[in-house]
Amino acid sequence: MLFLYMFFTASGLNAATNRGSMDLRAIKTAIIAFVVVVPISVLLGKEHTKRKVPSEYLAKKNPFSGSDKSVLERGERLFSTICARCHGKNGDGVGSRLEGYTMPIFNKEFLSKREDGYIYWVVEHGLSGTPMPPYGPGSDRNLSEADVWKVIAFVRKRFGK
Repeated sequence: MLFLYMFFTASGLNAATNRGSMDLRAIKTAIIAFVVVVPISVLLGKEHTKRKVPSEYLAKKNPFSGSDKSVLERGERLFSTICARCHGKNGDGVGSRLEGYTMPIFNKEFLSKREDGYIYWVVEHGLSGTPMPPYGPGSDRNLSEADVWKVIAFVRKRFGK
């Protein structure tokens, strides 16, 4: 409702109505807003909730084994120092850094629905509109491709049971 008030005030429709005459240009502007702007904003909002991961990422497989001790140790060290702040040290989605903001819970159900490449893409690119920044090669955090895969191997081994 506040949006409507702000729009009509900005478009001049409210002022025209207060003068007792209708400004046709203001009415046209209001109609265009409802026909074009509002549906686009709704579509963009839906797009934000759907993660469009490129198919080439979805096809990627983790090159590291979840049974290699050195891989799991490196993945655990990275998860503990970087990821656990938000995702929780137990993968329970409750990290101390973002109190009140629940992150994805790393459990068998969550992990069974996500391909390795999906998780890799999220870590590499982050998720706009959320506290999840990009961590992959070339980002400010600049984790190597190998380190991202090692974290994924650790998460799957530790929380995918």
